[in-house]
Amino acid sequence: MLMHPELAKKRNMRDLSYLSLPDGKKLKPGLFYRGAAVRKMGSDLQWQFSSLGIKTIVDLRTAVELQRKPDLCFPGISYVHVPILSEQTMGITHEKSVVGFSAPPDMPSLYAGMVTDPSSVEAIKRVLELIFDPNREGPILWHCTEGKDRCGIVSALFLLALGYDKDDVVADYTFNNPQSEKKGRLYSRLVKYVLFKPHMSQAVYKVMLAVPEYLESALHAMEEQCGSVSAFLGQRLGLTAEKIADFKRRYME
Repeated sequence: MLMHPELAKKRNMRDLSYLSLPDGKKLKPGLFYRGAAVRKMGSDLQWQFSSLGIKTIVDLRTAVELQRKPDLCFPGISYVHVPILSEQTMGITHEKSVVGFSAPPDMPSLYAGMVTDPSSVEAIKRVLELIFDPNREGPILWHCTEGKDRCGIVSALFLLALGYDKDDVVADYTFNNPQSEKKGRLYSRLVKYVLFKPHMSQAVYKVMLAVPEYLESALHAMEEQCGSVSAFLGQRLGLTAEKIADFKRRYME
């Protein structure tokens, strides 16, 4: 994978050119990145990030998340804020705290909501317009807090639109689970031993992971709305066959 290992490990970043279409074509390297929030970087990691030449960062977090923990500022980068979920729908946060926590969110429903709620769909459409924009200059990164759920759904839709095999899309979605499991175990212990709710510990653990069932819930919701995922991409997100073909001519090899 074309990525500094510490960026991949600590910021869940990856260059999506590591994946191959069924016909062997790939995205041109160094152009399309997904990841976690651009923060908690030492000087060496900041240098590695700067060396990627990213020109656009799309932040998928809520306004409150962005205010509390803004991205690091890098010269020459355009920052775009496109929240996919409202603060009310977020449920458990990604903080190392369970203050105010009552129950883990229903993750399959959360994923289905991202592709059925009109405001979420409109936000996803805007993000994909930025990614597919032929006039945008330089590499682009889209991220949420952990690079898992909101970033995961955008990345999956991007890859599916280009024709990547579903198994490869799911594999990319679950790529960072070995790291996510550490936070999952932490939250599970907090809920079990601090809140004294052992019956919730396993559910909380799963919230921290990229579980294929969650992504499947979103895909099923798309199929229910439009008959197929490809129809959803075209009808709801404006990713027409012409736009996809033009993107492939420009950015795949």
